[in-house]
Amino acid sequence: MFTLEDEDCGSNPRHTVEGITARCNAMISLMHNEKPDTDDPVVHAFNDVWHRLRDGMSDAWAARHRDNWTAFLTNHYAWEPVVVENHGMPSLTDYLRDRADSSGMYVLYDWSERLSPDRIEIPQQALDDPRLATLHRLCINTIIAINDPHSYERELRRNDPVPNLVKVLVQHENLTVDQAVEYARTMLSDAIEEYVEVEFDYLSHWWHAGLPPRQMTAVEQRLRDLRNWTSSNCRWHYITPRYDHVSLDPERDHPRGGQRQGGGAFAGQTAGFADGVGATPHEDEADQ
Repeated sequence: MFTLEDEDCGSNPRHTVEGITARCNAMISLMHNEKPDTDDPVVHAFNDVWHRLRDGMSDAWAARHRDNWTAFLTNHYAWEPVVVENHGMPSLTDYLRDRADSSGMYVLYDWSERLSPDRIEIPQQALDDPRLATLHRLCINTIIAINDPHSYERELRRNDPVPNLVKVLVQHENLTVDQAVEYARTMLSDAIEEYVEVEFDYLSHWWHAGLPPRQMTAVEQRLRDLRNWTSSNCRWHYITPRYDHVSLDPERDHPRGGQRQGGGAFAGQTAGFADGVGATPHEDEADQ
C-alpha cells in the first residue's frame, strides 16, 4: 500500500494524474473479478496480494475489505495528486476527511482480523456500532497529528506541494507555524482522551451484551491493535532517523535538553497508552 503511495506521489518527476488513475482503476477492477488490459507489474502484483488476503475469510469480510481498498485507491488518484497538480490546499474539514482515506488505515483495520491467529472476524453488530467508527477516526487523527509536524519542515525545504495539517492550518486558520504545531499537539491529546472514554464505553457495552467469547476476542483484538497503532506511531517518529538526511535547523531541531523537535514534543502524549488495553471491564469487575 505505502509502496504504491511512494511510487505514485513520491517519485521525481511525479506520475501524471491520468497514469495514477489508470493504475488504481485497474486494481479496483481486479477485486471485482475483471481482467484489466494492462501489463503494469504493480497491478499484477496486487492481484496476487488480493487473493492472498481473501484466503480463509468470509464473503462479508471480503466485500468490506474490497470497499475499503476501493476508497483508498479512489482517494489515491482523486485527492493528493489533484491537489498537487492544482497547487491548492484543502480546508481543515476536507483535509481530515480525505487524509483519513489516504492513510490507508481502514484497509489496515481489516487486517486486524485477517492477521489474527485464528482469523476471527468481528460480528456485524459490533462493526456497525458508531462508537467503533469514532475509535477508528480518533486513531487516524493521532497519526495525522504526529506525522504532519514531523514532515512539514522536510516538505518545506523540498518545496513539496503535498497537503499537510500544518500547511492547512497556516493557510486556512491563519495560524503561525508554531501555533499550528501546538494545535496538532492539542489535537493529539484530545484524541487520546476521547479515545479512552469511548473505548471503555464500547468495550463495556459488548461485554454486557454477551457476545460469544470468540467474537469478543476479535473485538478486543481490534481495540488492542488501535492502541498499538497509536502509541507505536508516536514512538517510531520519536526514535527513527526518518528525516535525518535533511539538514537540521538548530533552533527547531535541537531544543533545550537535546531532544529533537517533534518527537520530544509528542512522546509524552501516548506514554503507557497501549498498556491499558488489557484492562477490560470484566477483568475490572472480577477484581472488585
